[in-house]
Amino acid sequence: MSAELRVGAAARPDLVALGPAASAGAEGVLFRGCVDLGERSLPLAVKMLGPDHLHRVNELMARWRDQVRLLRSVDIPGLVRVRAGFSGPLPHAVGRADPATTTLYLLMDWVEGIPLHQWRRSVVDAEPEQLLVKLCPSRPLSTCFTVERPRVVCRLCTET
Repeated sequence: MSAELRVGAAARPDLVALGPAASAGAEGVLFRGCVDLGERSLPLAVKMLGPDHLHRVNELMARWRDQVRLLRSVDIPGLVRVRAGFSGPLPHAVGRADPATTTLYLLMDWVEGIPLHQWRRSVVDAEPEQLLVKLCPSRPLSTCFTVERPRVVCRLCTET
C-alpha cells in the first residue's frame, strides 16, 4: 500500500497509511488504510469526514465520539468491527501534519465483501426491524436492539 498520505490523532499523526478511496457517502469518504505492526500490517477501513462537512467538525465531534463508543461495543458476526475514532489533522505526507487543520476519522476492520449500501439494496423494501434480524439472526430481536422509529438504536445483546 502506498504510504504517501498519513492520518492519525494529534499525538500520532502518521499512524495510519492511507490507500485509495473505496467509496463515499453523504457524510464521509471511506479509504483503504493500514497500520504497520512491525512484522505485518493491519488492513483498515478509514472513514474520514467529507470535505463538505469540514466547517462542522466541532459541531459533529460529540456525535462521532458517541457513535464510536456505541459501535465499539457491538460484536455481531458479519458486521465490521469499529476499532477507534479520533480527530486529527487532514491527510498529509509523513512528518508534515498541519495541526491547524482538523477532521474526524473512524477506523474499522477492512473486510473484503459487498459494501453495506449494496447489501442494503439487496434487501428489497426491508423495514429497519428486518435489516436488524439479518444482522443478528441467531438471537431474538428484542435482546439485540431497540427500534424506535424513525431511528434505530443498538444496544448490547443481553442473551448469554
